Amino acid sequence: MFKRTIETRKLVLALLCSPFALAACGGGGGAGATGSGNTGATGSNNSSGQQTASACTVTDTGPFVAVSLTGQVGQAQFTSGGAVLTYGSYPSSFPGNSLSGTLDLIQDPNHTGVCMDQGGANGSMRTVVQANGVIGISHAVVNGTDEPVVLLEESALVPNTSMANLAGTYDLLRYQTDTTNGGETRSSYVTFTVSGSGAWSMCKNAPTCSTPTASGTFNALAGSSNEFEFAAAGLVRGDSFIVNDGAAQILVNAEHDTGSGLVQGLHFGMAQAAWNPLSAPYAVNTTDATSQQVIVYGSAVSGSGSSPIALTTDSPITGLATATAADGVTLDYLLDTPSGFFADASNTGNNFTAGPGFFAFGVVPPGN
Repeated sequence: MFKRTIETRKLVLALLCSPFALAACGGGGGAGATGSGNTGATGSNNSSGQQTASACTVTDTGPFVAVSLTGQVGQAQFTSGGAVLTYGSYPSSFPGNSLSGTLDLIQDPNHTGVCMDQGGANGSMRTVVQANGVIGISHAVVNGTDEPVVLLEESALVPNTSMANLAGTYDLLRYQTDTTNGGETRSSYVTFTVSGSGAWSMCKNAPTCSTPTASGTFNALAGSSNEFEFAAAGLVRGDSFIVNDGAAQILVNAEHDTGSGLVQGLHFGMAQAAWNPLSAPYAVNTTDATSQQVIVYGSAVSGSGSSPIALTTDSPITGLATATAADGVTLDYLLDTPSGFFADASNTGNNFTAGPGFFAFGVVPPGN
């Protein structure tokens, strides 16, 4: 994957250095950098000065469907009340598409409701499950690289028995890694429409388009009660899930597109509606393999202890917000649900074709 230094990070996670990110704010790191977690192995950036903390506890132990930054799909299960997170296999449209490994977790002593790897460094990725137990974040090692992971409570997944369950217009943020083009990464925003029969079309980086950028169909994955196949031009391009978080239905696409080389990625979508975020602090994992704190104030964001930065809401499409990065050019595109799921996507210099892309996502920890 493309490596980049901390100086190229975008608005929310470049300017808003927080207690989660003290180690990273000093420099280093990059998209796709080998991470710090101990998924299947002891982490590589353990801090000898790490203070002792209580074992992690979570509001819901699962099982969860876990989807990684590069579209790997697995199952995640907490045990010991949340002190251990174990990844395993889950049905997928693609052979060998799975997650594995174990995290030993402790409470982050500085942040209520947030867990960290036992022995992990200050800036390493965190594990958090929302208070309602529906959505969480963590990380896993995929092909030697530590990747952020979204956790979806299986009992909250919308059944795939009717394609009408998908129907609607969504705001979609996407992160893609083109493994056939030197590991090029890119992000995009999409207006995404699904019919009652499961037919979909999209306008990429535009509110509307006279001719769809792409189109295809959703189908139920055989043998699964809650997973959809995401197809176009007769080829399955990924696995999809819809989760109901109590305030919104969130679409999650795990991309594995072999139509032209191999493009892998992760997409988040929310039914299109006016910008209406949950104003609260969020724990967020990033493509830089770090965790940060972002505080949303409705029409502004900040990091812990930093001044709020104004957002342009319902821009460029209804339901998203934008903000200008420190370079004065790059735009961050933000998605935030009323119940507290946050995503941030951008490309250096707004280069939607070749990136490099940046992606981050997180949730409001319990007790906040």
